[in-house]
Amino acid sequence: MVCFHCQQAAEKLIKGVLISFGAEPSRIHDLLALLETVRSLAAAEVPEPVTSSCVVLNPYAVEIRYPDDDWAAEPEDAREARQAAETVLTWALAIASR
Repeated sequence: MVCFHCQQAAEKLIKGVLISFGAEPSRIHDLLALLETVRSLAAAEVPEPVTSSCVVLNPYAVEIRYPDDDWAAEPEDAREARQAAETVLTWALAIASR
């Protein structure tokens, strides 16, 4: 559940960045696609650590909500997801403070 909530936090942060630049965010959960929208607006630079964090978080939008016998999140996954969400938060706050 932690991994899912970290993905959701990152999604809302990126959508908040888009809204702050006057863009209407797509109704999608794909963090990388949302970052591409930020880049296409040339509104803000997206540093590599933010992109890497979104790569970590992206699968948790749907997959983690419907676990199966093949994979279940471990405590290390939750720690990694939390760190990734914090990276996105730091970036979004830096943009908001401009």
